[in-house]
Amino acid sequence: MSSFDSPGKLGDYFGDLSAVPQRCQPKVPHMPLTDATCKNARCPEGKARERYADSGGLYLEALPAGGKHWRWKYRIGGKEKRLAIGTYPAVTLAQARQARDDARKKLLEGVDCWSMWT
Repeated sequence: MSSFDSPGKLGDYFGDLSAVPQRCQPKVPHMPLTDATCKNARCPEGKARERYADSGGLYLEALPAGGKHWRWKYRIGGKEKRLAIGTYPAVTLAQARQARDDARKKLLEGVDCWSMWT
């Protein structure tokens, strides 16, 4: 039996796996935002903004003055763009996700969502 056949022997073969740099270790799956996270989102003192990522490029941006804004980050033609969706709590998490999905459908049709609202 070779060392590859026994799962307990991988550490023996590869050495101490805890010494592998953090950037090379598998990433933990991202957890989407919850209503509680959105409600408790704060910008740390001394920072210009704090971003709380959801999924699909959607994030909640918390500002020092207390404002919370929904934004969607996307790419078109190799350029990164951001679409302002609305402010929290006027626009809920579910509404922001729906707006992101609607905008993504338009983007797949070839319509730049940013140009629709400018």
